[in-house]
Amino acid sequence: QPTPPIPRVSNARKTAPPPPRPADPNPPPPQPPTPTTVLPSLTPDQALAEPSNGPLARILEAAFASLTRDHALAALRAAGVPAVPCPNRSQIFTAETALANRALAVVQTARYGPVAHSARFARFGAHDPDPLPAPELGQHSRQSLLRAGLTDQEINALLTAGVTSQPETHPS
Repeated sequence: QPTPPIPRVSNARKTAPPPPRPADPNPPPPQPPTPTTVLPSLTPDQALAEPSNGPLARILEAAFASLTRDHALAALRAAGVPAVPCPNRSQIFTAETALANRALAVVQTARYGPVAHSARFARFGAHDPDPLPAPELGQHSRQSLLRAGLTDQEINALLTAGVTSQPETHPS
């Protein structure tokens, strides 16, 4: 039988492995997925032809879900894609892009002071009149009921019964 080899003994000192490197405090933002990186077999035209609720949409949704809003915006902008954050409900009436694009209007109301609301969605030509406030609850009740054929006495009875209201009778 052959004799097993004799292990060699080293007189060198064993050194500890180097400590791990600290994480980069400012890592580059992750790049958003594109149709060709998620499904490389698709051309951009094929990806755009996919149904909006199809498998590609679900894959992209899952891939984008891993990014923060700021990382996705930074990556999209770096790729030359115009992108702005979508405001949440608490930000919608102060969103700079909505104000700059005149998607919001601020109107003065007698009861509540300045009130922001959505502006006209369509503009026709150079004529762009100032926005008007929405009518107050009950503001046109009397006129509408008179046009419907009711008498002042019938309208007063409806107001007294609380069936309808007008601004001076509507509690604030």
